[in-house]
Amino acid sequence: MESFSRFVHSRYDAWNKKLDLNPLKRKSNRLPRILESHGNAGYMLNVALIVDAEDLARSFVSHVLKSMQFEVIETNSEEEAWAVFQDREAEISYVFADIRLAQGNGISLYQRIRNCSESTVVVLSSSAPCEDASGIGEDAYGMSLLKPFTVDDLIRSTWLIEDPFRVAQAQ
Repeated sequence: MESFSRFVHSRYDAWNKKLDLNPLKRKSNRLPRILESHGNAGYMLNVALIVDAEDLARSFVSHVLKSMQFEVIETNSEEEAWAVFQDREAEISYVFADIRLAQGNGISLYQRIRNCSESTVVVLSSSAPCEDASGIGEDAYGMSLLKPFTVDDLIRSTWLIEDPFRVAQAQ
């Protein structure tokens, strides 16, 4: 597990060197959550909501984001994710959702989140292109990833939290 974490950090560092931008050194437009209870006073932590019915996919995304210092909340249905989002809307800065869920779907969740928050990053994932998700490309804080996606793709999607135009620069 430690070697995987090192791999993610090396890819993250490689992208930052390529663009000469480091989002960890920049101030976010969102208020950071201070982790005083963990003895890490002053450390900023983004909160991510991962919604996927597939345990392996959810675990992979969760592990990558945790290695990037995200606090991760995992769910496997639209309704459970929506309840979590409503409860912690001010803290959640990143939502990763599969389009096809066992209960509900990612597109409906995306629309519900967008109605409440225009600046929460929402990444929709699917194993096949979906016509219903075509509008997400016009959203500055939205992104679509086709499976299988790479660690680099996932890291790049987190950049939308800091700067939605940075992702376009990296491509």
